[in-house]
Amino acid sequence: MNGPFEIVKTKTNSGAKHPLATSGTPKKLMKAKVETAFCLQPLKIVEIHVKFNAPKASEQTEWPMIMQNIRQGELQAAFSNGDM
Repeated sequence: MNGPFEIVKTKTNSGAKHPLATSGTPKKLMKAKVETAFCLQPLKIVEIHVKFNAPKASEQTEWPMIMQNIRQGELQAAFSNGDM
């Protein structure tokens, strides 16, 4: 993912585990990393929650006094068959 965005939460109803998925570490030791590798089975879904990392409102260089300020980013999904 690029741009001023961040993946904050993911969830899937697929029962299969991806071989490169992060192993579960105790949440008391460290903040859990958001999972981004999934083994999707047919008719299963992945839900992704994305957050906009906005600059501070007082930063006038980031927020010029104009009618519209567009921020763009890109979320890419890579599949094992080579599709993007």
